[in-house]
Amino acid sequence: MLPRLTSFSTRRAPRGNEVDYWRQARQEAYVSVRTDPVGSTFKGEINLAQYADFRLSTKRACPEEVRRSASDIAQGRENEEYLYIAFQLSGTLLVEQAGRQAIAAPGSMVIYDSAEPFFLSAKGDYEQVVLELPADAAYSLAGMNRSHDLLARAFDCAGATGAVAAFFVNLAQSQEADRLGAHHLQPHATALGASLLGLLAPGPCGMPESLRRSKAVAYMRAHLADPDLDAETIAEGLHVSRRTLFRLFEGTGESAMTHLRSLRLERARLLLRTQPDKQISTIALETGFSSAVQFYRAFRTVTGMTPGDYREAHVTQGPAARAEGTPPAGPAGREERSAAMDPDRLDASLARITRIPFRAKFHLRPPEREYVAFRGMDVVRRHARELIDARLAPARPVKDGRQTPWGGHPVFRAQHATATCCRTCLQINHGIPKGHELSERERQYVVDLICRWIENEARAGRGPRQDPPPALF
Repeated sequence: MLPRLTSFSTRRAPRGNEVDYWRQARQEAYVSVRTDPVGSTFKGEINLAQYADFRLSTKRACPEEVRRSASDIAQGRENEEYLYIAFQLSGTLLVEQAGRQAIAAPGSMVIYDSAEPFFLSAKGDYEQVVLELPADAAYSLAGMNRSHDLLARAFDCAGATGAVAAFFVNLAQSQEADRLGAHHLQPHATALGASLLGLLAPGPCGMPESLRRSKAVAYMRAHLADPDLDAETIAEGLHVSRRTLFRLFEGTGESAMTHLRSLRLERARLLLRTQPDKQISTIALETGFSSAVQFYRAFRTVTGMTPGDYREAHVTQGPAARAEGTPPAGPAGREERSAAMDPDRLDASLARITRIPFRAKFHLRPPEREYVAFRGMDVVRRHARELIDARLAPARPVKDGRQTPWGGHPVFRAQHATATCCRTCLQINHGIPKGHELSERERQYVVDLICRWIENEARAGRGPRQDPPPALF
């Protein structure tokens, strides 16, 4: 999905209301803060792009003071905690957080965390590029424990750090004119953002292991199309031993070569979704598989479907057909909506999903089956809609990837069975991209799929009637 662009400028505000406009713009672009311009007149501008896993903006403003207090944090509407990396282009910015002060001058960067109170002060006009990362995900990707170590410290943009800073600054300055190019750079940007944390926090033995692992992943990405890429080749390219390469991936849940396969399949899924006219055999070669047969085998093992089935499901079917999630208007839109919710269509989607071994192992447990029998599907459907609205529909759900319990309600069980338990599973298995709020049509699709699975499970067998279970909602 192309980055979504939003711009704010006090030039659009009615005369005399520039400050109120700026306060609202800041809150929409970042997090809840209190901002007070310094001086009698104020001008400000924010150009923001929202990607699947991060947001990137350019901000220009007159002198101002910005505060985020503990009460602002408690009353904020944010669904997640964010890490802000500000690359200073002009002017200076004072940052106070975690008991420290730092002054970001042009050519430097500074980091602050939305989960902690902070104070920002610019005494003159300034310009900066701001990278927003989900804090937990960024630290996890970097292989680091979350801490205050990097907060309110000014870092020079030199060497490898400067190269990463230049990438984000150039991306911010070009993302409006070249949205497609920005979209293609998105996977690299996410990894680079996490790598930056490792660069700024070296361990006692030199380069941290997380950074070395990030370099290994970057090398894999750069050489994905090479079918001869193996552990020995990667180790030689990184100037390390094979043993060291394998050790870098210990504790990540994947070996080095399994991670390489994951990267290849990730690229293949992207090509299948975005280039429907490209032959599957060509995609196999472009992603480093030695043959179409090898590609088919690896793809089916991981996704539970063939590349052709995946392409059809994510290009021509259901909510996956529209990255923006908006059904066509008029009679054609109504016909398409009706077709998407047709039981045969839902059964086809369920048949595809249940071919995945992990999904096939889920079934309603006796208490959950009894709950359906006593409460009825109308109640279950209402609960499903409430849960999807609260836990899955937001653009950035709270604790995404961990928000769905393994049981306790039929809907939770069904979400794991239908791969609608988090936004990542929804993107991989149903072609509904992360990073945007689910449309009404997408919500209806998810609810219908969940309820269809529950109905099928309920028909498969019912336990003996007992006292009604307590209401869960």
